[in-house]
Amino acid sequence: MFSQGKSLSVMTVGAAGSGKSETGNTLLGRSKFPVSSSMKVETVETTADLLERKSTVCRVFDTAGFLKGTVSAEELDEMMMPVAQQSERGIDAFLLTFPYGRWGLENNEAFRLFSQQFGASALNHTVVIFTKCGPKTEADIVPEMRKAVPDVLARLGMLETGPPVIGIGDLDPQRRRSDQERLLKAIMALADQSGSYDDVAAFQTVKDRRAAYNETISRVSCPDMQTALLRLLQRARDGYLQDDSKLEELVSKASSYSGAPEQDSIRQEVLRECRKVQLDNAASFFSRRIGNVLQGSFSSIFEKLRSAAPVRDFMSA
Repeated sequence: MFSQGKSLSVMTVGAAGSGKSETGNTLLGRSKFPVSSSMKVETVETTADLLERKSTVCRVFDTAGFLKGTVSAEELDEMMMPVAQQSERGIDAFLLTFPYGRWGLENNEAFRLFSQQFGASALNHTVVIFTKCGPKTEADIVPEMRKAVPDVLARLGMLETGPPVIGIGDLDPQRRRSDQERLLKAIMALADQSGSYDDVAAFQTVKDRRAAYNETISRVSCPDMQTALLRLLQRARDGYLQDDSKLEELVSKASSYSGAPEQDSIRQEVLRECRKVQLDNAASFFSRRIGNVLQGSFSSIFEKLRSAAPVRDFMSA
């Protein structure tokens, strides 16, 4: 599926209740993002998790609030900052979600708001996701779109495999695996064809800030601190720090170090804190790996038991 050593970032976008979190969970292959089962909106801030295959990482952002109405450029920048800090190079694919059904005013408005807020160029980096499709897939949905909303398909463009449209349906294990694989293929094809999207100022802000950190680190007089801080900066650029606040604090402390013996406490503190962040990252990595393995094992066991059990009518049980 994945080519070796590739790093991808994807972001779910859609109106409240359109299936953003469920789409993120389908892509991850596990239930990470909470899904609302009532009228209450479950996702209130942007969160992220990783899908790892060999040496390739797909970072999945579950978002809220982007299509709630008119958003100014400044507000969009602020909302995108958590994404930019974990993926400074941009977004490889927006997953624009719609509940399957009649394409009405609500869908038109969500599509218009997305195009308006992120710009027409974002459509070159977008996979349209229809959720709650039951047994249907994009093979059934694309012909319906050609009749009902051909302009939407035209604005999305084409991949070698067809329009960037995926239908997510029944939540049984076999269908979810199929949905995940088709979604991954579409994301990979889109990333190879269009590259990444970074047309929001937040991405350049993060890049500029980290370039300034790099310049400051290069002037630190202690080689040990330089090495530790450069590693931490790389972790930030790779998306493994939630924000730059700790990095900024340590770079500032290191820049005040003159090499005098009485300032050795600064050196020790910076090295200690850099090691702590690295260890916390490693612990989080292994915890996530163990959790994924356990969840995969339980899912596999459940599916085997389910397939082996005799079919029974619950009303007669």
